[in-house]
Amino acid sequence: MKMIERIPRASRPLLTFMTALVVGPLSAQPAWAAMVEADNDNTGIGQIIVTANRRAQDLQEVPTSVSAITADQLKDLGVTSTTAIAQYVPGVQLMSVNSNTDNFFSIRGATQNDYAEHEESPVAVYMDGVYLSQAAGTGALLFDTERVEVLRGPQGTLFGRNATAGLVQYISKGPTDHPDGYFETSYGNYNANHTELAFGTGIVDGLSFRISLASDYMDPYLKNALYPDKGGANSNSRAARLQLLWKPNDWFDANLNLHAVILNDRAGLYKFLNVYGDPDNHGLATYVPANLNPWGTCDGCDILGYKNPSYFDYYTSAADIVGYNKEHMYGSTLTLHGHFLDSLTLTSISDFTLYYKNYNEDSESTPQDLIQFWTAVDTKQYSQELHVDNGGEGRVRWVAGVYALKMNGKYEVGNGQGDDYYALIPFGPSPGSDSLYTIDTKSWSEFAQAEFDVVKDLTLTVGGRWSTEEKEFNYNYYAQETGFKGSPYIDPQPYFQINPSQNGDAARIHRGDWSGKVALDYHVTDGIMPYVSWNKGLKAGGFSAAANPYLPINLFKYDEEKLYAWEAGIKTEFLDHRVRFNADYFKYSYVGYQAFNTVGVNSFITNNPGKMRGGEAELTVAPLKGLTIRAGLALLDAWIENIALPDGTITDVRPSQAPKTNITSSVNYNFDLWGRGTMQVGAEYSYRSLLYYSLLNDPASRQAGYGLLNLRAEYTTPDGHWSFKLHGENVTNKEYLNNSIVGGGYGFGQGSPGMPVTYGIRFSYHL
Repeated sequence: MKMIERIPRASRPLLTFMTALVVGPLSAQPAWAAMVEADNDNTGIGQIIVTANRRAQDLQEVPTSVSAITADQLKDLGVTSTTAIAQYVPGVQLMSVNSNTDNFFSIRGATQNDYAEHEESPVAVYMDGVYLSQAAGTGALLFDTERVEVLRGPQGTLFGRNATAGLVQYISKGPTDHPDGYFETSYGNYNANHTELAFGTGIVDGLSFRISLASDYMDPYLKNALYPDKGGANSNSRAARLQLLWKPNDWFDANLNLHAVILNDRAGLYKFLNVYGDPDNHGLATYVPANLNPWGTCDGCDILGYKNPSYFDYYTSAADIVGYNKEHMYGSTLTLHGHFLDSLTLTSISDFTLYYKNYNEDSESTPQDLIQFWTAVDTKQYSQELHVDNGGEGRVRWVAGVYALKMNGKYEVGNGQGDDYYALIPFGPSPGSDSLYTIDTKSWSEFAQAEFDVVKDLTLTVGGRWSTEEKEFNYNYYAQETGFKGSPYIDPQPYFQINPSQNGDAARIHRGDWSGKVALDYHVTDGIMPYVSWNKGLKAGGFSAAANPYLPINLFKYDEEKLYAWEAGIKTEFLDHRVRFNADYFKYSYVGYQAFNTVGVNSFITNNPGKMRGGEAELTVAPLKGLTIRAGLALLDAWIENIALPDGTITDVRPSQAPKTNITSSVNYNFDLWGRGTMQVGAEYSYRSLLYYSLLNDPASRQAGYGLLNLRAEYTTPDGHWSFKLHGENVTNKEYLNNSIVGGGYGFGQGSPGMPVTYGIRFSYHL
């Protein structure tokens, strides 16, 4: 694709408006959704159009920290999961809990690592304009995608609730009025196979469609020594999307998006972590030394006298049960655009989504009969957005709208203590328990944002949003195993309850508050734009839902999280658009940071003050035809205040998933094979410095700094239809954990190993 010709800035509003009206409807996305990026030819890097302000804009003219991954880059990188983008964007990490079945992004050190299924992240995730509320729904397959955008910092003004840390949004490719599509399949070690198929075309005049299918399978890389033929944790998922676009005339279009994701994985297996609460270090979880016997069992052993055999490798455990994860997500989205009064665009996005999940694990992943843990989800989500904008035209460019969300969530979290553990340390009145609870949520808001050219080249952006949140919490703890996923009701009477009728405001939230933005940007030249902004972000309050009854009632409810953020940055392009350099510095002040605590067998969220500061820099260079070099750097200094350690000491800690240094880099070279096709070779390297997976900064949750290297080479035939690719990920076979859950009170910890070296071949055909 050729680059959009650079044009004088005075004419760019017209280009933006035309792009929104023409490219947006044709791609079946909201009117603001369009992206164009040039291949690296003699004209330079190319222009990227993003939608951070709810309309099409050149990335270099958006006064906020934004990273974008285009369709071509996603294809080159081999990204097939929504969560895989964390490796390629500086300042972004991924927190995976419950054996990697629930995923929370971390941006600039702000995340949510509670393993309860109902918790929402401070990094909002959007798919085709729709907010994904459930952590179980954010780890789906990524296929037939137009682009991914990552916005750092509070985005509450235009994107609403729960975007204090930032935003990740995925935009799918939409229908066209001409035949377009592709097929690709790959095979690799661990019998890995990923297959995608997409095709779309016009049906009749004004009506077109696109159907997209994907499947993914992989044998376990984490082995279960007790069940070598059926244990372990694998990948097995399927996804489908059907879009129908009706465009009867130039001023109206409607897109219906029907989509489904089904996962049926073996899961619930961890790397066994032998930990204890070190009395000489505030009771923090620490690995048991080989010569220490903290439990009175044997040297280097756990609470029941177990330790991994010396011949177990990094990816082997020995669980006495086979875990599983079953997830279904079904959704339907109707997007309408109407263009009227020459310059106004009215957009409506209506969505209904169902989430189902059933998960079971051997929590300690040992041969001992200790603890099984299970969760289940049955949630319905309805959302409606209606907004109008003037297409980015004129001296004042604005957007205003309303948004409503309703969620009815039904959840279960339970554990069954085995005979070995119950005989030693009884957790409660019986060896097993269930927490069944519902959370009903209603949220609505009104928002507006305007950009005003104060004088030539100086633009003021002002925006605000008023959000109202209502939640009701009905919690029932059963001292016997019970639940809606099929186990019998041994004891139908709850041992412990919380609900609005009994506990009033302790089980109810009704709050209204505002978020806002003020920014100034100045075009020194067409290629240099410094900016400064102030934002207030807002994340709704909620409820902790522990799997035991020992949490005091006043600790179940936590308040909203507020973030006040300053950001200053600069966006530049020079040397005839062959060099792009963007950098920013931010400073955060949190009021009521929602901090996930694990103390002994209790887990809950508290509101704490917090401070963060740091910055990101991204450099793209195209020194030669076909050669593109990218590098990113994120630096972070962050701490959460007044956290209670297990022995009662109050101190400040680093937030989880917050490395001080994060580096991303890639090189990509395309060259012609003397008329016999083209060759592309590339490599990516990413590095994260030391980080902690627990908020308490337990020594056992410490992950040392590590780097990952990927390599690839791809041949494309002269007609551009066929391509053949060899790829390898983590080619140095670096061993690391992508999450761990530890607590000295349990007598064991859980580690989720990152992927070992993987490699394979991919075949693709594009129309």
